[in-house]
Amino acid sequence: MKDEDKEIAAKFVAIYKEKILAIAKKNAEEAGGSKEPGLIRNATRQVVQDVIDEKKHKWKKLSSHHRGYTYAEKIDVDRIKNWPKLFAMSDKEVKQRFLQRKGEPDYSGLEEEPEPQDFKLPRAA
Repeated sequence: MKDEDKEIAAKFVAIYKEKILAIAKKNAEEAGGSKEPGLIRNATRQVVQDVIDEKKHKWKKLSSHHRGYTYAEKIDVDRIKNWPKLFAMSDKEVKQRFLQRKGEPDYSGLEEEPEPQDFKLPRAA
C-alpha cells in the first residue's frame, strides 16, 4: 500500500471509527462473542461500501439535474434559424433529435430561414 493510500485509509477510519466499531461489535455478538481478527476489517469494508453507495446516490441526483446542461452544451443555436418550427415540435421529437447520448443533434428543417408570414405575433387580449 502506498503512503498516500495509507494516509487516505487512516483519515477514513478516523472519520468513521465509531460506525466501524459498532458494526464490528454487532458482528462479534452475532458470531457468539468471537474475537475473530477479521471483524474490524469486515466492518470497515461494510462501511466503505455504505459510503460508496451513498455517494453514488448523491451523484445520481446531481447528475440528473446536470444532464440537461450537458445536452444544451451540444446544441449549436446559431444553426437554428426556424425557431417557430422548433417551438412547435412535440417533447418526444425534441428529445429524439437533440437529447441523445450518441451522435450529433438533428437540425434538419431548422436551418432554413422561415417564410416571413410564419411570424405572426399574438394579439394582446
